[in-house]
Amino acid sequence: MLRLSIFACAVIYAGLTIMSERSVANAEAAGDQATPVMRAKAAQEAAQEAAPATFVTADGRRLSIAAVIDPSQRDGAQGDVPHVVTPRMADFVAPAAAAGPTLPLAEVTGTRVNLRAGPSTGDPVLTALRLGDQVELIGATGDGWAQIRAIADGREGFMAIRFLTPLN
Repeated sequence: MLRLSIFACAVIYAGLTIMSERSVANAEAAGDQATPVMRAKAAQEAAQEAAPATFVTADGRRLSIAAVIDPSQRDGAQGDVPHVVTPRMADFVAPAAAAGPTLPLAEVTGTRVNLRAGPSTGDPVLTALRLGDQVELIGATGDGWAQIRAIADGREGFMAIRFLTPLN
């Protein structure tokens, strides 16, 4: 009996929803004045268009967006759009040569090898390096671990020596 009641409520709800959509569509087709629902929806859309768009950054700052340019709407002129260069992380990391003497280079031989905070599998993982990533050998601990610096992002940590092969 409960199932029948729920089914009946669902059928009535669906019927009312379909009928109200049809009546709004018929009113629009007949050119009648907008219903209160249609007026409310139009007012909501207008308010969204009028409100300035905002973008929230990762640190919580709100930036307002003044304009959105659709490239398909451009007239073909290329000279009036400024070229934007996005800096890479490597641009902010000091080169190894500026730090002092050149350290020996090595390459990661494992598919995905953990770079750890200390010379033990019990130490936290800082990141994972992939096959072919190049690193600088800072030192060795003598128990199968090497202290290294990843060339790609400058992170320092420890990795098992068996996953490294010297390059020079």
